[in-house]
Amino acid sequence: HFVSYTVTRAGLFRLDVGVRFIVGVGPLATRQPLLGSPYAAVCYPAAVTWPPNCDTYGEGLNNGSVGVERSVTVEARDVWGNRKTVGGDSLRVVLSLSPKPMDSAYLFGDYTDATDGSYLVRFTVTRAGTYLLDIALRQQSPPYGLVSLRGSPFTLSFAAGPVDPHATGAIGPGLTLSTAGVFASFAIVMRDRYGNPQSEGSSGFTVLLKGPAILSGSLSLDPASAADASPWTPKRLLSGYTPTVAGQYAMLVSLGRLAVAGSPFSMMTVPGTVR
Repeated sequence: HFVSYTVTRAGLFRLDVGVRFIVGVGPLATRQPLLGSPYAAVCYPAAVTWPPNCDTYGEGLNNGSVGVERSVTVEARDVWGNRKTVGGDSLRVVLSLSPKPMDSAYLFGDYTDATDGSYLVRFTVTRAGTYLLDIALRQQSPPYGLVSLRGSPFTLSFAAGPVDPHATGAIGPGLTLSTAGVFASFAIVMRDRYGNPQSEGSSGFTVLLKGPAILSGSLSLDPASAADASPWTPKRLLSGYTPTVAGQYAMLVSLGRLAVAGSPFSMMTVPGTVR
C-alpha cells in the first residue's frame, strides 16, 4: 500500500498508522497499529521563500535623523507562512527620495545573512527628507525578477542632524563692509555636517567684532526662511550691528567655541556722512 499526505505547517508531527480491515479476515474490533507506529515525522519549511509572507521589523522602519546607521530584520517565510530556518536568499535594499528629485541618486543598503532564515538589513541616509525603502527578494528561478516583501516599500522621514559650524556659513554685505553710524547686516546659513538645512539649532551663536572698538551683533531667526516648510530651503539667522568708529575689524561668528566656515571675516567700516 502507498499512503500520501500533505502538511502545510512545519514542525514535529506524530504519525499514527494502523489497520482496521484485513482481507480474508474482515474488520477488526479495534485499529491495530503497524509495527513501529506511531512514527515521528518532521516537516520542514518549503525551500522557496514567498516574499508576500516575509516579516520585516526593527527600529530602521521608524523615522530618524541623517548620519545614523539604521537596521531592519527580515524573517523569510514560505508560501504557507512557515518561518524558514536556512538562509541563502538574495535581497535588494534600495532607498529613494519621495518625490525623487532629478539630481538625487538611489541609495543602496547592505544586508547580512544570519543563515537561520533571517537577514539584517543596514543603511545610512545623509540627505534629509522623505524616503521610500524597498526591500525585495531576487528570484532564483525564471523569470529572475524582484519581488518586494510584505509592506514594502516603507515610507520613512529623516531629519537634518545637529548644526555643524564647519558646514554653516555666512553671507551678506555686512560681512565685509559697513558705514559708521549705519546699521549693517548679514545672514548665517545653518546646516548640518552633510549640508542639510537646519533650523533647530539657532541658539548658541555669537557675533563679535574686534577692531578700533569692540561690539556684538544682534541675532534673530529670518522670518521668511522660518516660514518656508521646504526641507531644501536653508534656514537663516539674521545678524546686525551699528559701528560708530571707522577702521578695520575682525568679525568672529561662532557656535559655542567653534567658528563657522570663513570666520573670522575681515570687515572695513568707512566714515559716515559729515554733519
